[in-house]
Amino acid sequence: MVKRFTILTLMLLSVVLISAQRTYWYTTEDNISNNRFQTICEDKNGFIWIGTENGLNKYDGYEFVNFFQNPNDTLSLMSNYIRTLFCDSNGIMWVGTSKGLQYIYPNDTKLHTVNMPDYNTVFITKILELNNGDICFSTSGRGVYKISPANLSQPEKMSKVTEQMEIEVCRTILEDRNGTIWVGTPIGVSIYDPATMRLTHFKRDIINRDITSINEDNEGGIFISTNNHIYLWDSFDDTLERITPEEGVWEITHTFMDNEYNLYVSLRGNGLLKYNRENKTLERVKQSIGDIELDHLDVSALYRDSQGNMWLGCFLSGLAMTTRDTNQFGYYRFADFKENISGVVTALMQDYNGNLWIGYNNKGLTCINPDGVVTINNRNQPYISCFYQSKDGKIWVGLTSGGLSLLDTENGDLESIIRNEYAAIYTIVEDSHGYIYFSELGQGFTRHIPGDTTTTTWSDMVSKDSEYTLSNDWIYAMFIDNEDLLWLGHDNGIDCYDLKTNRFLDVARIRQTVSATSCYVIKEDSKERLWFGTNMGLMMFDRSADVIKLYTESEGLSDKVINGIEEDENGNIWVSTQSGLNKLNPETSTIDRYYSGAGLRDRTYNKVSAGNSNSGMIFFASNNGITYFNPKNINTSTMVNDILLTSFDINNEPISLSNISNSQFTDVVSLMEADFFNLSYKDNSITLEFTTLNFGEEDCISYEYTFDASREKWSSTPTGVNTINFSHLNPGIHKLSVRARMNDSLSNVKTFSIRVTPPWYLSIYAYCAYGILIILLIIFIIRAVRKRGEQNVSEAKLQAFTNIAHEICTPMTMIISPLEELMAQNDLNVSTHKQLQQMHKSSTKILSLIHQLLDLRKYDEGQMNIHYKEVDFVNFIMGTFELYTQTAERREIDFTYTHTVEELPIYIDVDSIDKVMMNLLSNAFKYTSDGGSIEVKLDVGIDESKSGPLRNYAQVSISDNGIGMDIEDVTRVFDRFYRAQNTLTSMTLGMGIGLNFCRALIDLHRGEIWAENRIDTKGSVFTFRLPLGKAHIKEDDIDVGNESVRKELSMMRFSETELMELESNPSHYRKILVVDDDDSMLEYISTNFRSIYKVITCKNGLEGLRMAISQKPDLVITDVVMPEMDGITLLRKLKMNVDTSHIPVIVLSGKNKLQDRMLGIETGADAYLPKPFYMNELKSTAANLISNRLIMKGKFSGNQEQKTIVESVHIESTDEQFMKQVVDLINKNLSNSEFNVEQMMRDLRVSKSKLNRKIKDITGFSPARFIQNIRMQQAKVLLNKTLSANISEIAYEVGFSSQTHFSTTFKSFFGITPSEYLKQKGINNEEQPETTAE
Repeated sequence: MVKRFTILTLMLLSVVLISAQRTYWYTTEDNISNNRFQTICEDKNGFIWIGTENGLNKYDGYEFVNFFQNPNDTLSLMSNYIRTLFCDSNGIMWVGTSKGLQYIYPNDTKLHTVNMPDYNTVFITKILELNNGDICFSTSGRGVYKISPANLSQPEKMSKVTEQMEIEVCRTILEDRNGTIWVGTPIGVSIYDPATMRLTHFKRDIINRDITSINEDNEGGIFISTNNHIYLWDSFDDTLERITPEEGVWEITHTFMDNEYNLYVSLRGNGLLKYNRENKTLERVKQSIGDIELDHLDVSALYRDSQGNMWLGCFLSGLAMTTRDTNQFGYYRFADFKENISGVVTALMQDYNGNLWIGYNNKGLTCINPDGVVTINNRNQPYISCFYQSKDGKIWVGLTSGGLSLLDTENGDLESIIRNEYAAIYTIVEDSHGYIYFSELGQGFTRHIPGDTTTTTWSDMVSKDSEYTLSNDWIYAMFIDNEDLLWLGHDNGIDCYDLKTNRFLDVARIRQTVSATSCYVIKEDSKERLWFGTNMGLMMFDRSADVIKLYTESEGLSDKVINGIEEDENGNIWVSTQSGLNKLNPETSTIDRYYSGAGLRDRTYNKVSAGNSNSGMIFFASNNGITYFNPKNINTSTMVNDILLTSFDINNEPISLSNISNSQFTDVVSLMEADFFNLSYKDNSITLEFTTLNFGEEDCISYEYTFDASREKWSSTPTGVNTINFSHLNPGIHKLSVRARMNDSLSNVKTFSIRVTPPWYLSIYAYCAYGILIILLIIFIIRAVRKRGEQNVSEAKLQAFTNIAHEICTPMTMIISPLEELMAQNDLNVSTHKQLQQMHKSSTKILSLIHQLLDLRKYDEGQMNIHYKEVDFVNFIMGTFELYTQTAERREIDFTYTHTVEELPIYIDVDSIDKVMMNLLSNAFKYTSDGGSIEVKLDVGIDESKSGPLRNYAQVSISDNGIGMDIEDVTRVFDRFYRAQNTLTSMTLGMGIGLNFCRALIDLHRGEIWAENRIDTKGSVFTFRLPLGKAHIKEDDIDVGNESVRKELSMMRFSETELMELESNPSHYRKILVVDDDDSMLEYISTNFRSIYKVITCKNGLEGLRMAISQKPDLVITDVVMPEMDGITLLRKLKMNVDTSHIPVIVLSGKNKLQDRMLGIETGADAYLPKPFYMNELKSTAANLISNRLIMKGKFSGNQEQKTIVESVHIESTDEQFMKQVVDLINKNLSNSEFNVEQMMRDLRVSKSKLNRKIKDITGFSPARFIQNIRMQQAKVLLNKTLSANISEIAYEVGFSSQTHFSTTFKSFFGITPSEYLKQKGINNEEQPETTAE
C-alpha cells in the first residue's frame, strides 16, 4: 500500500507541473530543418528564428519556413551551418554562419552577404550591437570586426583589439555597460578599453581555459563560462567568484542569459540549471515535455521572447516552447496516469468532502481526493452511468445494466439496492422526503423509498389518470426543485410532475420554446432559475418573473448541443457543448467562449459534468480526460496580438517585394507593412495568410473578415485556420477588414485595400470609347437606314423598269422580226424602205434601252462579267465617232475627234465601252444646240500619285458647249435616277439611268469617270480613264478568240440555205409544240414554222403537258410565265416523264438574269433564248436540236425496242462491255417477276453503289428505272405485234405477276392504259377492262 501511494503521488505531481505551464514540442516532422540547434532569436515583429547546423528556420506560430544555401542564388544562405543570430535596433537580422556574415532586412526574406576583406570565408562566433550603433562580431581565427550601419557591406577589422590579442580565435564577445569589450578566447578572457585603446588579460591566473560564453546581468555582474566552471565577477568590489562545484562534476555545454537577466546553464545530457540570485546557487529546472524529462536533454540553444515564452533547442531532440502564463484550465489526461486508468467518462460527481468520483464505460471506478491524490482505482466494477449523493451523505450509483446501488466510499465497493439487469439508470434525484427517483432509459422513471423494497414507476404506457401525462420514456435529466416539482428532460422535450398532487402539470409554454427537441441536462441556479440543456440550445426559465429565454449560436453560444451545465460562485452559468466551453452571465446575457488554449485540451465534451459550491471547482468530462478549473482563476482578458500578414498568394503563387502582378506592380514596400495591393484582373484569385504570434494559442484563434466593416457582418475561418481565400474578385477597390478572435478576445482591426484593375475592355477609357462607338453606330444606323430607304426606292424603280422591260420584250419581238422580214423583200420602193428603216432604227433604240436596264440589273446582282479583248483604242473610238458624223452634219454641229497617239493597244470589253461612248455622245448631242460644237479627245498619261492600274492610263474626254450643269449637280450626275435640272432652262436632264450605268461599266474596268463644267465657256466635259496593259486583268477574263469554239458553234446552226431546203421539202415535216399564253406570239411562231413543221399550240403549261404526252412532238417551244402551269414546271415534268424526256425543249423568256437562265438549263432546257429574239435564230436552233436528237435518240435510255437497243447502241471500251452484260441479263430475265436490282447486282458481281452509279452515268436512270423502261417498251412492242392482245399474258411476258400493277405502270409511262392504247391502235382486247391503282 505504501508503494502504491508513492507512485500515485509522483503521478499527481507530474500532473500539477503540466497544469502549471504549457509546453509545446516541435521536431523535424514539423518541418524544422534540423535538430542540431545552435541559436534562437526573435525579430522586431515577434517571429522566432532558429539556427541549426543545417539551415535557418522562421516560425510564425503556424509553420516553419526553411532557408538553405542555393549555389545559384546569391541572396540565399552562404552556408547551412548557422552559428549565431542577432537582431539589431533597426530590426535587421544578422546571421552568423560557418562561412561568413549575412543580414536580412526587416520583413524580407533575402540574405545579403557581408564581403570580408582579405578572406573568402570566416566562421562567425558571436554578434552584438555596440553602444554607438555599430555591429560587432567575433570570428574563429580572424579576430574582431565591426560594421557601421551607414555601410553594411564594408566591415572594418577592429585592429586595436585584434593586434593586441595573443590569438585571433574568438569564442565570444561582450560589451558591458561601461563600453568595455570582453573577448573570450581558447586561452582566457581579454578586455579592451576603448578609452585607452589598450587590451589586458583578465585574471589569467584563474581563468586560462577555453571560454564558451560571457554574459552581463542587470547589476553589472559578468558571468564567464568555461567547459567546467562558471565565474561571476563583481565590478563594484572587483571580486571573482566561482559558482560551480568542484572540478569535473559538470560538463557545461552552453550558458544563456535571457532578457530578464536569468542565467541558464546547460549540462551535457543532464538538463538545465538556473542561477538563483538570492542564494547565489544553481538550481535544476524541473520540467516534463510529454514523456520526456528535461533532465535527460542537452539544451544547446535558449531564448526568452518578448511575450515571456521560453524556447529551448534540445540538441538532437527537438524544440520546446514553454509559455510564461500558467494554465487556467487543468486537465486530467488518463494516458498520463501511471495507474491503469482508461475509458470514456460516463459518470462524474464531487462529494461533500471534495472527493471526485469518476465512472467509466469499461467497468472502472476512480476517486481523487481534494489534494489531487488518487485514493481508489477499482477496475472490477460494473458499467457506472451516474452518481448522486443524498442529503444523508450516501452516494447512490446508477448502473447501465444492474440497477441501483449504494457506494462504499472506503473501498469503492457497490451494494445492490434494486436489481434490474435490463434497464440503464441514467439519472438520480431526491425529494424533500428523502425519496429517491431514478430514470431508466425507455421505461420512464421510478420512485424508491429507502428502507422499502417496493417501487413506483411512471411511464407513457401506464393508464392516463390525468389531463397531462409523461410524453416520453427516454429520460436523460431529472431535477426536483424546492416546491417538490419533478422536472424531466427526455427525447420529446420537457415534462413536470407535481410530487405533492401526483399529477403532471401543463408546461406547454416551455415545450413550445424547445419544441420536440431532446433535453439532456437540468440545473437550478442560486436564484431558482431553471436551466435546460437541449440539442437546440440553452433555455432559461425564471418562474418568479415568468420569463423563458432560449440561447443559441445566434446569441453567442459556441454550439447548440448542450451537454453540461454548472454555476459558479458569481452566478455565471458554465456550459459544455460539442464545440467548446461557454460562460454565460444571466444578468447581461453576455457569453464568453473557450475553445482551446490556457490549458484546454479538448473541444468536444460529453454529457457528464460536476460542480461543488464548497470548493468552487467545476469538472467537465470528455472522451480522453476531465477538464477542471476554478472559475475565479479564469482570466477573460487574454489579449490577442495585432494580426500580421505573412503571405499573399496570387493564383497559388506567393508574392514578394520584387513580384509583379501581370505587369501591375503590387505596390508592396514590405509585406508586413503593406495595406494596399494593386492587382491585374487576371490575378484576382488570392490567398492571405495571417498570424498574431500568440505562440501556443494558434488552435484557438480564428480570423474574421468582411468587405463592409460598417455592417458588422463578419465571416470567420475555423479556429486554427489562418488563411483566407478569395476567388475571382471583381474589378474595383475592395476594402478588406480582418481581425483575430481568441475565445471572446478580439485583436485590432487591420484593413487592406485590394485594387483589381479592370481589363482594358472594362476600363474607363474603354467605356468612353464604347460611348463614342455607340454614338457613331447610331449615326451610322440612321444614315444606313436613310441610305437603305433611298436604295429601296432606287431598287423599286429599277425593278419596275426591269419588269416593264420584260413585258416589252415580247411585243418588241413582234415588231423587230416582221420589220426585218419586210426589209429583206426586194420589191419595196425607196420611200417604203426608208420608212421601214426608220421604224427599225427606233425599235432598235428602244431595245437598246431595254438591254441597258437589264444590264444595269445584272450589274447590281453581280452577274455582269467583263470579257477583255485587245483592240486599237484609236480606231475603236473612231468607229463610234463615225456613227454620229451624219447627225452632226445635219445639225451643223462642229464635231471633231483628236488623239495624241496614232495607235493605242488596250484591253477592254468592247461592248461595254461602246455603250459608254454611245451614252456620253448621245448626251452631248442631246444637250448641244444646233450649230454648237462637240469634241472627242483621246490622250494617254501617267499619274505619279497612284501606284495601281491607273498609273498608266488612256483618257477620253467628250466636251460640248451645251447648257452645262448646275454646280451642285456635277457630283451627283452619276447617281442612279438622279435627274439634273438646269436652273437656266428648267430642262430636266435625262432619266438618271444611262450615266449611272456608264459609271458601273467604267468601275468594272477599274477605271474612273467624272463630269465637270467647262471654265472657258458654257457646256460640260465628261471624262473617263481606263488602265493600260493587262497586269490588272485575270487571265480567264481575256477573250483569246478560240476559233474552234466559233467553228463548233457555227456548225450547230442551220444555214439559210438549209432552212430554205427544209421549207421546200414537206416530206421532212416533224411536229413541234408551241406553248405561250400570248395569242399574237403563238400566231407569229406558228406562221413562221408552219411551212417547215407541223405546229401544235397550247396556251398554258398544263395543256402543253397533256399535248406533249399524247402527241410526242419532236420539239417543244415554251414561254416561262404562263397561267395554270409555268414553263419551268412544264419543262421539269417533261424531263421526268420517260415518254417525253427525250424531246428537246427551247425556252423563250423575257427573264434574262443569269439565275433565270441557269434555272432553265439545270431543269433540262436544251436552249434558252431571251426575248426579243430573232426568228432565224429560233428556226436555226430548232432545226439543230431536232437533228441532234435524231442522232442521240438511240442511246441507252431503255425507251426503245429491244432490237433497236442492241443493234444501234455503240459504247466504247469497258462501258460497252458492261452495258452489253446488263442488257443481256435483263433480256434473259424479262419474264421473271422476281428479277430486281439485288439479283442484277449478284449476277454482275458488283456492289449496289457501283451498279447504281455506273448505269446512271451511262443511261441517266437508276438500275430499277432502267429495268422498268425496258419492260415497258417490250410490252409496247408486244401490244403492237398482237392483233388480238391478251393483256394478262403480255404482263406476264414482261415480268409482271399482277395485271393491275402492269396497267398502273404502263399508264405512268405512256399516259394511257394498255386497253386505251390498243383502242388507239385498233386492236381488239378480249379481256375485261383492266383496273389501275391510282
